[in-house]
Amino acid sequence: MGKPKTVLFLSNHFITLYAFRRELIDRLLEQGHRVVLSMPADEQNEYFRARGCEIIDTPMSRRGL
Repeated sequence: MGKPKTVLFLSNHFITLYAFRRELIDRLLEQGHRVVLSMPADEQNEYFRARGCEIIDTPMSRRGL
């Protein structure tokens, strides 16, 4: 596999990562990589934190530019 990497995902909402990147995130964690998620604070973020992801609370507008 090689040396573990740090992988950062930036998202404007939990559901985007859950619906479209959950399987990739799980696979990266299984392979021993460090997964960091940067997204707005939300109670649902605990789902990924419990799986081993690091969460960076990043304020952003879901509808802004």
